[in-house]
Order: sequence, then C-alpha cells, then structure tokens
Amino acid sequence: MRSEEFTNVIEIEEKRNVLRIFLSQFSSPLIAMLLLACLISIFLGEIRDATLIFTIIFLSAIFGFAQEYRAEKAIEALKSLVPPKAIVLKGNEEVEVDARTLKKGDVVLLKEGFVVPADCRIVEGEIEVDESAFTGESRAVRKRKGDIALMSSTIYSGRAVAIVERVGIETELGKIAKTMHGIKEEDVFRKDVEKFTREIVVVTAVIIAITFILTVSSSGVVKALLFALSLAVAAIPEDLPAVLTVSLSLGARDMARRNALVRKLSVIEVLGRVNAICTDKTGTLTEGKLRVEGLWLVDKSKEKLAAAVCFYCNLAEKRNGRYVGDETDVALKEYFESAEKKFIKIKHIEPFSPEKKYMLAVGEVDGREVRLVKGAPEVVMEMCNIDENLRRAVEEKVRELCSRAYRVLGIAFDNSFIGLVYMRDSIRKGVKEAIEMCKKAGIRVAMITGDNPYTALAIARECGIESSRAITGEEIDRMSDDELKRVVKEGCNVFARVNPHHKLRILNIFKSLGYTVAMTGDGVNDSLALKRADIGIAMGIRGCDVAREASDIVLLDDNFASIKNAIEEGRRTINNMRKFINYLLSCNIAEVVVILSLSFIFYHPVLTAVQLLWINLITDGMPAVALAFDKAPRNILSMYFSSLVDRKLMKSIVKASALLSLMLLLVVALMYGSDLK
Repeated sequence: MRSEEFTNVIEIEEKRNVLRIFLSQFSSPLIAMLLLACLISIFLGEIRDATLIFTIIFLSAIFGFAQEYRAEKAIEALKSLVPPKAIVLKGNEEVEVDARTLKKGDVVLLKEGFVVPADCRIVEGEIEVDESAFTGESRAVRKRKGDIALMSSTIYSGRAVAIVERVGIETELGKIAKTMHGIKEEDVFRKDVEKFTREIVVVTAVIIAITFILTVSSSGVVKALLFALSLAVAAIPEDLPAVLTVSLSLGARDMARRNALVRKLSVIEVLGRVNAICTDKTGTLTEGKLRVEGLWLVDKSKEKLAAAVCFYCNLAEKRNGRYVGDETDVALKEYFESAEKKFIKIKHIEPFSPEKKYMLAVGEVDGREVRLVKGAPEVVMEMCNIDENLRRAVEEKVRELCSRAYRVLGIAFDNSFIGLVYMRDSIRKGVKEAIEMCKKAGIRVAMITGDNPYTALAIARECGIESSRAITGEEIDRMSDDELKRVVKEGCNVFARVNPHHKLRILNIFKSLGYTVAMTGDGVNDSLALKRADIGIAMGIRGCDVAREASDIVLLDDNFASIKNAIEEGRRTINNMRKFINYLLSCNIAEVVVILSLSFIFYHPVLTAVQLLWINLITDGMPAVALAFDKAPRNILSMYFSSLVDRKLMKSIVKASALLSLMLLLVVALMYGSDLK
C-alpha cells in the first residue's frame, strides 16, 4: 500500500529533494565570494589555486547540505512514532492490522505492552499509560471510560476497548508536528559569517578599484587589472571556510568525549554565546525516578502495618523481575517489598483518582474485613477519627516535607490514621555544581516544568536556581507579553504547570530580552522549543526520537552537568576562531597596504600576480589551522563573546594590521634606503 493511501500518518508537506537542498547551499555570500576568487584565479592562469578554492567551495556546500538534510529528518522522526501494529475489533474477532490504515470510528483494543495507535476514546475498561513524552512528567496516567488516550503513549497495564477519534495530522502528536514544521530555525553562526563575508566583499571591491586607479597609468589597462585582481585574491581569506570547519570539527570531537554529541557543527560557536538555559525538571535536573525516603508515624510500633498499607493498597505489578505501573505505586512496592507476608488478602481496590485524591483497598485479615487507604494527607485525615492536636501536627509535618520537595502521602488502616510516607525524585549528581558554574559564567538558568509550583520551587532552590517566585501556566495565560517580560526581568526562573505552547512563549520572551537561549528536553512536548531555541539540547537516554531530531546537541549521559562542559568547549572554540580570524585578516590587510604603498611609490606593481598568490598560500592556511588546536585558558567560562566578529575584535585587527604594515614598510625603507624613489 502506498503512503498516500494511509490515513493515520503525519504528513505536513512534500519535503525538498536532495538536489534542491544541495543547490541552495550556493546562495551563501561566502560561497559567492569564493566563486569570484576561483574565477579570478582561472583568469590569472593559476589553475592550482583555482582547484584549491573550488575544493573549499565544494566542501562548504557539502557541510551546509548535511546540516539542512538532518533538519529535514525532524519531521520524519515524528512519523516513526506511529506504531506499526494495532488490534482492531471486528465483531468478536481481534484482527492485527497496520496502524497507518486506521480510520476514524474504528474500534481498537488497547492492552498492556502496546502503544496507543491513534487518539482514541475509551468506551470500556481502563488502562494506565505513560504520557511523559507529552507532559514531561513520568507519572502513569489512568484512562477510564470517556477518557482520550493519545497516540504514541505506552500502555503500562490494563485492557480497554476504544474508538478512534483522531488520526494522523489531527492527533495531538500531529498538531505538534505541524507547529514544529512552521518554526523557522535560526542559524546565528551562518548569519554572522554572511555579514562578515559581505563586508569582505565590499572591501575587496574597493581594493580592486584603488589598485587599478594607482597602476593603470604606468602599467596599462590589462596589467593594471591583472594586478588589481591578484591583490583582491590576496585580500580574500579563502582559507577561512576550511579553517572554520577544522576548528568546529575539533570542538565536536572534544564535546563528544565529554558526553555531548553535536548534530550541527555550526552550533558549537553559538553554544559559546549561550547566556540562558531553559531546562525541564524531571529526568534532566532530577533522576526521573521516585524513591521512598521514609515514614513519619503517629505510633512507631505500627511501622509494619504502615508498610503493609503501602504495599497492598497498590496497583503496581511485577513483570519480568521489575515493577510496572504508576511511578508512586512502583516506588512504594520497591521500598516496602519485604512487607509482602501474605497476611492480608486483598479483595478489591478502588484506584486513585485526581478527584478523590486517595486509593482504597478492601482486604481480609483472619476473616475480618479491613480497609487500607493512602492518598493526599488532608483527605486521608478526613476519613479517619483524628483529634485536632494530631491534625495540626500532621499538617505542620506535611508543610515541612513539601518545602523540602518531597511528595507526601497519608496512610490509614481501618479508619485509623497511621502516619505519612514521603518520597522524592532526587537531584542528579553534579547538577548543583554545574548550575553554580553556569551562574559564574554569566549564564541564567530557568526551570520549565509540568510539576506543581511548590515542588518546582523547592527543587529549583535545592539545585541552586535562584527565582523571585514560581509562575504557573494559568498565570501565563492571563498575562500579556509585556507583563510576562516584566516578571522575567524581575528574576522569575521557575515556571510550573506549563504546556508546550507556554514553553514556546517563555522561550520567545527570553529571546526578546536579548538572551542567547539553550533549551533542554526529552519529550515530544519539548520538540517545538528545542527547534526554536538558539541551541536545542536533547537527552540521549530518556529522550524520544522527536526531541533528538529537533535538537542541535544530544547529551549521551542525560546529565545536566554535561551542558557546562559543552559550553566550555563552545567558548574555547569561539575563542580560537577569533584568534585565527584576527591572524588572517591582520596579515591580509597588512599585505595589501604594503603592496599598495610600494606600488604607489614605484608607480608600478612591485610583485607579480603569481608571487602574490604564492605568499597568500604560504602565510594563511597552516598557521591559522594551528591556532584551532589551542587549549582553553583557565578562565574560559568567564569569557563571553556576543558575536564571532565584534567591535573589540575589529579594533584588534585594525591595530595589528597597522602595526604590521608599519614594521614591514620600515624594513623595506632600511633595506633600500635612498633607492626608494
């Protein structure tokens, strides 16, 4: 069956073919400048130089083609998320079909171990699914009759019958694909190089005109034009693209050694300018796995009973040697596994729901019916006989634990409140130190998460992220851009209960304030912001295909600390680039100034075209490449460059070229003395 006959696929528009992508690379001003130099070399009869320049042009085109081709793969990754198989119910028969053939109204069976094949509304049964790719939170979500299960969500447990409501581009996944396709990626490095190239082209044109005017009267039109063109080739740093590529490749190699895989070479230079990082919480700053930290009990003698409640009032199940299900239930069963003594026979479990905020298990002990409850502490207390003094003590303990970023549950047995169990998603090793290094480097770190604001703020403070407050997605919806900009200016670095569109808006606010922004993420919900950010950083282990394909850099160890290493390499690379740009342009400008000065003194060209090209070939390439291997100075993280070629660098180039020109002219004057006429 051809792809156009499928209904459940994500098609945005016809992608550009390989030839069109390749030909578009020759629209760059840098390539145009080098083509001009190539033509001039052919005109001068220097076929070797022309061949060298053309080789540089071809390699640069290949480099640009590779970047754009990889960018096109981002949408292709979305398509790969469509599961290959689905189970369709036809009468009483279960038929396995290609998921791409599903249509609205089809009745499908959703069961454990499969992925949801389309956006489906459940009509019978219930399932637990992993929607972390959409929400950023690893908590299992229970879907019952009337609920929508989203395409590509993994089914943890359960079995349900559902009707397909949305397929292909109409699904939530498809909407994200459509939005992502409409986001234009900004190549800051390419813009800088193009601006720099245009300036060189203008200067080169001026050199040709001045040289021709100075030499035409003494040398004739043909010789004057030949010399002017030769001097123009000498002025053009044709080795620049090759040296830039070498420097970026070295940076990419060193970053890979430090667990940061670069997908686009040009972003290494941009990474050196990053002064704001917008990061997700779960799995990025934290480990992404809940762990029980302990119990707080009303009566310490009831520790075994508390453990039994946590273990039996629980829907997590053990499969293939590990527990699966809701992350809270999994954490409790892993911690209290020793409580499985079979002295409680569970007859019925009423699952947790956001509305009730508790889970109830009805069991039997020695022929007596018992009730086990766990849930929100305030709800569980309402279900129990508890005096006011104990209530105040519990409430105070809950506030204390929540302020320390713990997730807290109340537990009860037969309407008797036992105590609290608290757990947390721990901070990843090295994160706090990495954030501190980022702050010292002048990099602002902001947390953007789907978690509740209290937990988010507590985690942020533990990580070392300073924030004036935590703002929620609902608050963002009520704010204008100016109001949100003011809040960010005032120091808000924690954004909670946000959706993908909130992330994009926050990112755009940071960019509007002049920040060069890196966005980290691992889910489908992060892909829009990853593509829009100056630097998109995806998680290599936890990250989904969409996030990785939309990103510029992939962290191989999923460790936020590796971002600090990547920025360090980026700043080393940009520092070395500035060194060899300074060297190349200072030497080339001095060369032009000296040759023009001597030609004016002697009223004719002092060097032939071949001699000029030979000097340029010898003095430019290898010394500039050597500078790309320079090690980073100890204070590299404190070095910040707003652009590759800024006013400070231009002043340095002017000073160096002026000093070099004067020294060379002085040497000529000392050597020739009175013969200079």
